[in-house]
Amino acid sequence: MDLGLATEAVTRLGQSIGLDALRLADGIVRIAVARMVSAIKEISIANGHDPRDFTLLAYGGAGPMHAAAIADELEMTRVLVPVGPGNFAAFGSLISDLRRDYARTRTVNLATASWPDIDAVFASIEDQARKDLLAEGVPGERIVLSRAAGMRYLGQSWELHVELPAPVDSVEAMRAAFIDVHDRRSVTAAPAAWRR
Repeated sequence: MDLGLATEAVTRLGQSIGLDALRLADGIVRIAVARMVSAIKEISIANGHDPRDFTLLAYGGAGPMHAAAIADELEMTRVLVPVGPGNFAAFGSLISDLRRDYARTRTVNLATASWPDIDAVFASIEDQARKDLLAEGVPGERIVLSRAAGMRYLGQSWELHVELPAPVDSVEAMRAAFIDVHDRRSVTAAPAAWRR
């Protein structure tokens, strides 16, 4: 980054709204932190996980710079900065397994649903996934398939991502998996005063 050009740009922008370069730069960082905190809440609390129970992994070129402020906002007590944080994501993509996500929209009311019908939709998606991966040269024995569904209570405007592990082989088991995820999210998302 060219410090002179960056300072000039921030100064110019700051003048247009009545702030000096330093105050504007601080505001930019605060907004960035707020957006990252919001994203972390969306993927953790929305899935029933309390960020305070985890370690914040700070990676990316600027991730470690924001890590302490993000951890503070989320009331997290541990931050881990890996060696070479700027290369961490690229390294991860090189060593991670190949992954494909397949989805199909099907609105079903579990009160009247038939497990064989639901299972047939999953089987159709899995058949396509298996064919695609085999065509890409992935050995059949290395293919691992997992099921999930976007589920909600009737009348609710948002869905929860519900993992459906292998024992889920009935409408009742699917409902139980949803209730478990919903309860975890509801308890975690409740204000701290309600949880203690």
